[in-house]
Amino acid sequence: MTGADDDVDESATRAFVENRRRILAIAYGILGTLTDAEEVAQDAWIRWSNVPVDDVRDPRAYLTRMASRLARNRLRDNLARRETYVGPWLPEPVATGPDAARYVERADEVSMALLVVLETLTPTQRAVFVLREVFGYSYREIADYLGGSEPSVRQMANRARADVRARRSRFETDRRRHAEITRRFLRACSSGNVDELIEAMSAEATLLADGGGRVGAARQPVVGPEKVARLLVALATGPGHGIRMRMVEANGQPALVGWADSGIAVSVHLVLADDRVEQVLMIRNPAKLGGLGSAEPAGAPGWSRRR
Repeated sequence: MTGADDDVDESATRAFVENRRRILAIAYGILGTLTDAEEVAQDAWIRWSNVPVDDVRDPRAYLTRMASRLARNRLRDNLARRETYVGPWLPEPVATGPDAARYVERADEVSMALLVVLETLTPTQRAVFVLREVFGYSYREIADYLGGSEPSVRQMANRARADVRARRSRFETDRRRHAEITRRFLRACSSGNVDELIEAMSAEATLLADGGGRVGAARQPVVGPEKVARLLVALATGPGHGIRMRMVEANGQPALVGWADSGIAVSVHLVLADDRVEQVLMIRNPAKLGGLGSAEPAGAPGWSRRR
């Protein structure tokens, strides 16, 4: 928390520290990236350090309001900048699970599939959905945090919920089953079994790769199980600098993460529909891999690719 005045009193600092993870979590749900969420938390700290804290009756509510509005406004700016983003834009994964550092609370309740669906909402709809469905705030509280009337917030929440349910109704898979499919998918990639990969995918399977123009990645969606399978096998079995793929947990779901000697190089997330792979979300943009940590898990299922 840099940039704050030296004379910020101890109680104000303590109140912010106690609520920082909540601020990060709200901002991450609204923005979809940990990097942006951390900048929202920094902006919130700077503003909080200039607030007459003695006049604030409920620091948690005050900071929640601040974080919600900062994140919503930042999302509006981000959406404008994404018009020039190179290739598909995907959310930033965050490590979850009992052995992972918890970067933000409740990250396991916002799967990558859900974050992708939330991209279809307006910034205000998304903020309302996250505050209501993920954090359980009342309509009255949300109206206070974001501005507007309680009836309008209720109506917006209902519409956002219906839209999200319509888009993700088929994407509900038991975690154990998800892990089994992910493990088989990993084995098929590493063995070069194109037929097995095709069998694992739906007829509408699509691969989205986010390199952000910083590393090599398909700049258009790859559509169709055969095209997706052949691309994955080429990446998994072709020449490279030694990528060690492991199955980990990110955003509450099994994911595949690849480590090179320099650190994490890629993460792959499978979106399932009726026990088949509907989407392959591949994140290669280095700026979006920090939330997965850095330590390679020992003993996790995986494979290695060497030159």
